[in-house]
Amino acid sequence: MEEQVIRGVREKLIEFRERLSILSDPRHILSLMREITEFISRYQAIVNEHYLNYYNEIIKVAEKKISASSN
Repeated sequence: MEEQVIRGVREKLIEFRERLSILSDPRHILSLMREITEFISRYQAIVNEHYLNYYNEIIKVAEKKISASSN
């Protein structure tokens, strides 16, 4: 059962990353980041142990997209 949860968290992070890749409006990006934050708060231990680097990459991409749109 735990492996299923770990895989589910991974799949959800991949989904978030894919959704982020198509967004350009900072308001939509911020909305997605709020959704990600809520998700991460529920699965913090799994993310910290297995997917912290992937989560950090999502954050970096969001920051770059937001800063690029403000230029």
